[in-house]
Amino acid sequence: MKRQSTFIMALGLFTTLGIGCNPFQSAKDKISEKIGEKVVENVIEKAIKKDSGKNVDVDLQKGGFSFKDEKTGQVFAVGEGVKIPDSFPSDVPRYPGATPKSVSLVDEQQEAGMVLETSDALEKVASWYKSEAQKSGWKSASTFNSEQTNIMSFEKEENGGTAKFTVSVSGNQSSDGNVMIIVARNGVKKE
Repeated sequence: MKRQSTFIMALGLFTTLGIGCNPFQSAKDKISEKIGEKVVENVIEKAIKKDSGKNVDVDLQKGGFSFKDEKTGQVFAVGEGVKIPDSFPSDVPRYPGATPKSVSLVDEQQEAGMVLETSDALEKVASWYKSEAQKSGWKSASTFNSEQTNIMSFEKEENGGTAKFTVSVSGNQSSDGNVMIIVARNGVKKE
């Protein structure tokens, strides 16, 4: 008993004086950090709920948030680890291997958008989208090309109207090596 209390007192003295290490300090710091994150996440979630009436799931660990409106079916997510919903329109090509950064979706209107990031060359990505869009039944409507941006829009007849699909591929391969892909699909517009 005396040996145990002497050990505990010595350990306490060493850690108080900064001699030795405190194995509980990093665990304490991690717990404090997690609690702080949860408090901030809850504050943000409540503020958005109060302002918009929407339930939002904020996850600071992933660096983003998401919400789904149960009335309209609208989905919005942004941050690391974003998942593209299964109901995302299948006629919107998704560049293989690209990392999703944000997604929005309104099921009933077939309106959808996503932001992806890839390290592939801008020209390769733009060429792939042009080919894949046509395979998915889209017809080219317009294009704009510059050194650092390619914007393409496509259309197709659908349910008695015209659906539109736009993709913007941009980035500077020499700066950070990443190319951003912004994809948007508009629902049918009857003429």
